[in-house]
Amino acid sequence: MPIILRTTWPLLLGMGILMLGAGLQGTLVGVRATLEGYPTPVIGAIMSCYYLGYLIGTLCAPRMLHRIGHIRVFAALAAIAAVTILIQGEFVHPLSWAAMRLLTGWCFSGIYVVAESWLNDRACCETRGRLMAVYMAVLYIGLGSAQFLLLLSNPRSSTPFALVAALISLAVVPIALSAQHMPTFVTRRPVCFRELYRNSPLGLVAVAVSGMISAIQFAMGPVYARLTGQGVGGVALFMSISFMAAVVTQYPIGRLSDRIDRRTVIAGVCTVATIVAVTLALCHRLPPGLYFALQALFSGAVLTLYSLAVSHVNDKLEPEQMVSASSALLLLNGAAAAVGPMLVGRLMSAFGPSVYFVALAVLTG
Repeated sequence: MPIILRTTWPLLLGMGILMLGAGLQGTLVGVRATLEGYPTPVIGAIMSCYYLGYLIGTLCAPRMLHRIGHIRVFAALAAIAAVTILIQGEFVHPLSWAAMRLLTGWCFSGIYVVAESWLNDRACCETRGRLMAVYMAVLYIGLGSAQFLLLLSNPRSSTPFALVAALISLAVVPIALSAQHMPTFVTRRPVCFRELYRNSPLGLVAVAVSGMISAIQFAMGPVYARLTGQGVGGVALFMSISFMAAVVTQYPIGRLSDRIDRRTVIAGVCTVATIVAVTLALCHRLPPGLYFALQALFSGAVLTLYSLAVSHVNDKLEPEQMVSASSALLLLNGAAAAVGPMLVGRLMSAFGPSVYFVALAVLTG
C-alpha cells in the first residue's frame, strides 16, 4: 500500500485541491440561488444540469484519454471548469447558470475518469478497497473543508466564484509536475453495462443508488439547511459534517471490504444508513448535538457506498477494461445523480424541506 501511494500522491493531492473548489462551488451556487429567490424546483433543475453534463463527459473521456493522455486531459478540463465558474459569478441568471453547470459537469466527469482509471491501474484486489477509500477520503476532506471557505466572503459577490476558479486551476500543478508517475495507457477494450451487470449486479446497482444519494446531499443539502432557517454558518456546518464524517469512515470500511466479502459490507452500510435516515425523517425536534451526530453517522455510512461498489466491480475486470469500465460506471452514477436533485427539489416544494431525509431513507432502504 505505501508503494502504491508513492506513485499516486500527485493525483491525490491534485484531486484534494480540486475538491476544495468543487465543494465551495456546489454550496455557493445553492446558497446564492436561494438568496436570489429562485423557486426550489428551479434550483433543483440548475443543480441537475451538472449531472447532465457529467453524462456527456463520461462518453467523451475514454477517447480523449486514448488520444492525448491523462495529464493533458486533466489540465484542459480543469482550465475549462475554472472559466465556467467565473462566468457564473458575472452572469447571475438561471439560464446561464444551467448552461455553465452543464459544462462544469462535463469537465469534472472527465477528470474523475482520469483519476479512477489511474487508481485502478495501480491497485489489485487485495488493495483496491483501501486505495479507493484513501481517494474518497481525500475528496471528502476537500469538499468538507471547502464549506468554511464560504465564510470568507459574501455569497452575493463575485469573490467566492473567483476563489473557486483559483483552486481548480491550482489542482493542475501537482499533476503537471509528475508526468513520470502517470500510468501507461494500455489498449482499451470496451465493456458494456450488460457485461458489468453479469459480473457484478450488486456493484452496478450500488453505483447508481450512490449517485442519487450523493447528488441529493451535495446539491440539495445546502438548500435544505437554508430552508430550515440556518444561516450561512449553519449551512457550512451542516455540509462539512457530512463530508468530514465520510473521511473518518472511508479507510476502516475500505480495509474491512478488503478482508471480507464486499457485498456484506455494502449491505451493512446501507442498513445503518436507512435506520438513521428514518430516525432523522421522523424526529423533528432532536437536540442539536444528537441531530448532528445522527447526520454524521448517516453520511459516514452512505458516502462509502460508491468506493465499495466501484471496488467490487473492478475486482472482476481485466486491466484493459479499466478505462472503459470507469467511464461506464461514472455514466451510470451521473445518470442516477441527474434525477436526484430535480426529484427532491419538487418534493421539497410540494411537502416542505422535511422530505429531504425521507427521500434519502427510501433510497438507502
